[in-house]
Amino acid sequence: MTTKWKKSKQTENSGLLYVASVVNDCSCIFNKVDGSNDIGLDGYLEFVEKESVTGLCIGLQVKSGDSYQNQGQEYAVIKGDRDHFIYWSQHTLPIAGIAFIPTDNKAYWIDITKFLKDNPSVIKDGPYAIHVSKDSIFDVSTFASFYSSFLSYKTSFNKDWNFGRTLKSIVDFKNINVRVDALKALFYFHRDQKESWHYIIQQFRIEEDEGIQGLLIHILKHVISHGDIFWHKGNIVDDETVDHARTLVSKYFGISEIEKLLYHIDDETGISRGSVGQNIYPLIDLIPDKVEMLKKIITKPGTSDHVRSWAAIVLIDILQRYDLERATNFADSMVNNFPNSKHCEHFELIRDTLRDHNYVDFTG
Repeated sequence: MTTKWKKSKQTENSGLLYVASVVNDCSCIFNKVDGSNDIGLDGYLEFVEKESVTGLCIGLQVKSGDSYQNQGQEYAVIKGDRDHFIYWSQHTLPIAGIAFIPTDNKAYWIDITKFLKDNPSVIKDGPYAIHVSKDSIFDVSTFASFYSSFLSYKTSFNKDWNFGRTLKSIVDFKNINVRVDALKALFYFHRDQKESWHYIIQQFRIEEDEGIQGLLIHILKHVISHGDIFWHKGNIVDDETVDHARTLVSKYFGISEIEKLLYHIDDETGISRGSVGQNIYPLIDLIPDKVEMLKKIITKPGTSDHVRSWAAIVLIDILQRYDLERATNFADSMVNNFPNSKHCEHFELIRDTLRDHNYVDFTG
């Protein structure tokens, strides 16, 4: 039986593709939410200025189809129900609604957060349809105005009420999307508070979902330093807070956390520039007993070949900087002790390069 691709799904995707194209052309970041539930967001928009993240992230609810306008086609409509309206009104991020009308080949937007704040009675009593003016066009030429409309949230969402609401959402272990929203809110609106980093770091320690672990690694990279992380005067974490976060990593991260970090290193890109591993390696480097912990991970029964191999590579890179002979011997031990590893030939190459050239550039 031939698999069918429903027309409604194609229409839905056309709206998401349109939004993603506009955001990309404006040099900002659109993260699509895969597999979101009926109340979940369709994506996140992270604003960027001059190649620097701005510290502002909003949630997007995207509707696509000619049915998302009134009969006379004078305005677009964001449809929902009571659950949607409650969800949007209580969200830890500002929410924008975008309606893409295929016959117009245009999209129109509204600030849902502001609309619900100005019209609180509709949350309980409806009607559960938000009218969107067709004067509010969402495209490349109007994007600057769209961005300016959400700038005020950088201040208002920094308040203690949102901080408390964010923390409450983080402990919702039944709903992955809620935890993602909360962590984004914690980082984008409260990263200058030392308390935030306690929750971020502890969440990484207990988090079991691999997708959220990846998000947390993206957040944690901002407490390390390398040339590919850019900040500007309007979007900076002060040195005292960064030092505090680094201290927490060095205090609380142990073998279990290192294993989680190593798991997320990609075999193709490794710890090279621009990779996830580029952010992971400096986090491991903050841990005082990292050398002994890496050795224990390598020899621990049950360690996967992937994690073991990257533990060894990180360890060899650390050792070669102050004890070349030890690094070379360790590479040789990986060949001898794990001959069936798919990375065995790689360690042979590392060993021979250390012997011939006294250094291996893993991060170039």
